[in-house]
Amino acid sequence: MRARSPGRWESARDVLAECRRAQEQFAALKQEGLAEVEATLSAKEVRHLTHTVFRINGLIYLYDLLHGKRHDTRLGVLLGSITYLLDHVYDHRIVTQADAEPFERLVMLTGTPRNDPLEHSLRRCAEEMWERVPDPESLRRRLGLMIETQRETMAQANAHRMPRDELERLTHEKGHRSLCLYFTAVNPEFDPREAAALRKFGLYMQYMDDLEDFYEDRAEARQSPVANPLHGALRATSLLYKALPDMRDHYEPRCEGRFGVVTTWISLYHASILSACATREVTRRLPTRLRLWADGFTERREKQSPLFSAAPVALSYLRASSSDQPAADSSQASLSSDFVSRP
Repeated sequence: MRARSPGRWESARDVLAECRRAQEQFAALKQEGLAEVEATLSAKEVRHLTHTVFRINGLIYLYDLLHGKRHDTRLGVLLGSITYLLDHVYDHRIVTQADAEPFERLVMLTGTPRNDPLEHSLRRCAEEMWERVPDPESLRRRLGLMIETQRETMAQANAHRMPRDELERLTHEKGHRSLCLYFTAVNPEFDPREAAALRKFGLYMQYMDDLEDFYEDRAEARQSPVANPLHGALRATSLLYKALPDMRDHYEPRCEGRFGVVTTWISLYHASILSACATREVTRRLPTRLRLWADGFTERREKQSPLFSAAPVALSYLRASSSDQPAADSSQASLSSDFVSRP
């Protein structure tokens, strides 16, 4: 069933309504399948989970709007939850590729969870996700490619440094394959031509993710393609401008005026992330009391309007538990309270 094309003001109301639906579905999912694992997470990771869910559901909502299709909020929330759980596994729970296999099998529904809340939640979300996707076989192929890329990213945390061109290739592949995975999950007609139109946009989205994660990656000894926040903001803007022409050539003739609505929201997302990153650069230099106030303000803002959960950058995460802090040394101690969230 196709939705009519909304005007820009009507689209704004629709986006706010979708954020409220996502908030409701996320609250329900936490009660049904995430409550146990959420209880094991620090305040930092709970916010990370929330941001990931809203970000990915919002991205898929815009994609469905672009195609004039009804959006399945529950599926968007499930995909965001699974993404966070797998990212958490790759970043915090495994050392070797063999360690990753039990979790990957859970997502594919070929494994059985052990006595671990995260594994039970991952299996529970995956079971419902596979029931809702229109083309499971295509999604399995895309998920297999994404898992290959995720395994490659483990090298970013190894002691040796990845060559710059290899890091760039990996950033490009991870971003593009992520988009293809999400869009295949909701569109059984997703094809190679559309995938090609999204290659540059995939790099942009992944680079924005890395820009948000800049201090967390440094603190946890992961190699980042972002040299510094200022350079990252400039390059992210350049990548967006390079990505839009390919998308416009593919979508604008097919989308009955909806492409302009979608790019408006992408531009607002871009501006909000860069603004938040600039704010972070200021607040991370403030005294602890002021940084705590800034953190509390962002938390209250997100609770008042779920729209702010779709494009946030946490300012310092001073409320993070000590178990989340990296082993202290002279180079990392100053970063221990400057974590940022993913996307």
